Amino acid sequence: MDDKIKKIMSEVFSVSIESISEDSSRQNLESWNSLNHLQMVFALEDEFQITLSPSEATRIIDFQSVKELLSNKIT
Repeated sequence: MDDKIKKIMSEVFSVSIESISEDSSRQNLESWNSLNHLQMVFALEDEFQITLSPSEATRIIDFQSVKELLSNKIT
């Protein structure tokens, strides 16, 4: 799952996949803005075949929150 999340984040935020880490967040990814946030949410929904509620989408603030949210949704 980590590799898929990193791939999505690197594509959405237009950064190398190597620059995405467990510590990646809104604070350290310059291209993480509201539009790219929505694009990431849509990409996650598409990749993992899930639907995120607006409140779930707003809880995504970093790599770890994405991972935690997906772990709860998928299992």
